[in-house]
Amino acid sequence: HQGWGEANGAHRPDLDGCVDVALACSPFPVTVPIRRLPLEVGGPFPRNGFLASADTVRGRLLESGYAYSQVLRNYDLDTIAEVARVRFEAVPGPLVRVDTVVIVGAERLGQRTVRRQIGVREGDVLRPSRLNQGQRNLYEFQMVNFATVELAPDSLQLNPDSSSATVLVRVVEAPQYLGEVAGGYGTIDCMRSEARRLDRNILGGGRTLDPQHVRADDPD
Repeated sequence: HQGWGEANGAHRPDLDGCVDVALACSPFPVTVPIRRLPLEVGGPFPRNGFLASADTVRGRLLESGYAYSQVLRNYDLDTIAEVARVRFEAVPGPLVRVDTVVIVGAERLGQRTVRRQIGVREGDVLRPSRLNQGQRNLYEFQMVNFATVELAPDSLQLNPDSSSATVLVRVVEAPQYLGEVAGGYGTIDCMRSEARRLDRNILGGGRTLDPQHVRADDPD
């Protein structure tokens, strides 16, 4: 199919040459570049490309703060003309903002430290990339064994209003202290010993202290 048209197949010459499509379902000021979709006008019609294009549109919606958005998809195949007409209908729902951040775990790190590290605040537009970045930031602490930053399940949502959402942060902490002792024999230093005591949360805030002591003894 070499141009833009109506659902009934009527050609729209005024749209020839367009490369972007604006999904104008108010309030939804999001433009999805057509060149970024797996499907191309005039190209082949693979079904996996059709599904991936719908996922691309929804991904753009989610990143714009429409956490409960849906994308309805449909296509018609004309086997005689060998063309396919594709239709995506975006249902964005309301723009969603963070109303509460709930932190589970982090007894030693402390909630203030976790909040500072994730960078997600009440009133922020809910964006998946911000949640993912906040989760990666938590793993910068040696005190963190496991962490997730995600949209809380319905049972933990504090506000039934769909225009706001609760973010759930789970943290599983590692042991605060780690001790290691090693010894060996070398041709130059002869007897050699090493001791290490790691504190992963000295003075709080995820600060790390890692003193090491190395001793070499020459019997001569």
